[in-house]
Amino acid sequence: MKPTRQALRRCALLCSLLFCMVAPAKGQTLATVGDDFWLGFMNNTGSSNEELRLFITSQVATSGTVEILLFGWSVNFTVVPNVTTTVIVPLGMGETLSHDVVDTKGIHVYLNDDISLFAINFSVFSADASKILPTQSLGTDYLVSAYRGITNITRSEMLIVATEDNTEIEITPSVQTQGGFPAGVPYLINLDQGECYQIRANNTTQDLTGTRVTGTLTSGDCRPFAVFVGAQCANVPTTCTTCDHLFDQQFPTFVWGTEYYMPNFESTGVYTYRILAKDNGTQVSVDGGPVQSLNAGQFIEVNDEAQPRQITSNLPVQVVQLMQGDNCSLNGDPAMLILNAHDQKISYSLKCRIVKP
Repeated sequence: MKPTRQALRRCALLCSLLFCMVAPAKGQTLATVGDDFWLGFMNNTGSSNEELRLFITSQVATSGTVEILLFGWSVNFTVVPNVTTTVIVPLGMGETLSHDVVDTKGIHVYLNDDISLFAINFSVFSADASKILPTQSLGTDYLVSAYRGITNITRSEMLIVATEDNTEIEITPSVQTQGGFPAGVPYLINLDQGECYQIRANNTTQDLTGTRVTGTLTSGDCRPFAVFVGAQCANVPTTCTTCDHLFDQQFPTFVWGTEYYMPNFESTGVYTYRILAKDNGTQVSVDGGPVQSLNAGQFIEVNDEAQPRQITSNLPVQVVQLMQGDNCSLNGDPAMLILNAHDQKISYSLKCRIVKP
């Protein structure tokens, strides 16, 4: 595992990609800037000096608040245009360590103007960063892209964070959870605003990819929630023994697309990618090559990819690009980036409006 420099390099790469995703006008692509955000931090098994950091950037001078409502903690901050403001979230209040139970560690960020928001769960030997989507870009239907774990303390994991009270969610795990919920059997949870719910795979080598997370009809469209995915610590690929935390925010299924582009990561030489299908009968092609067929929840994984690639499909898919460990690439630690589709669109004709405090 690489030291601090690698974590910062990874964060810089993700930050640059986030700015590439910002919409020039509403209705053209998924909004990644906003003035209201909900997030959470999954369990990181880093060895020392763990710290939860938020990176906040805006093109205008603004101010805002970070709060953990159910702990009664908050801090105000200001932002200088085009300068990154860093807020440290208390580790004991912000990192979710529990599993298969409702917890109280949802984090709320709200401001007077639009900003871009990043989160990094940092440890000296295990770190990963995630873009944070504004509340307006959240949804109520997700199909999870996580990754395999390797030991009892490095399991595949995911985290749900509620933005509104009385949020009823149906979860259908792709594998048995650590709390004993069986694979393929739906169950319900109920969350209020600021509550969260973390799931870890029961088997240390199992993968939560393909897990379905959906708001019920009772909950409705006006209670969107955030989903974060990855692993406590993972080898990418599994034969590459350089464990690192994986952490990224899931896109809701309604913005999945049928065309994706993957550039090379700078200075790593090779990378891994996955293609996840939402529907039965999905046909996928890489660079116009032979068609591969997938059913709902199935995925393709390719390791040691050395070239940029174009992914096309007949039905919406999700593509995840992963850094490989440094003993399987030129220079890097495992990290994951869920890609936004080239043909992605989002509707702003919402039925409800989230009111900030």
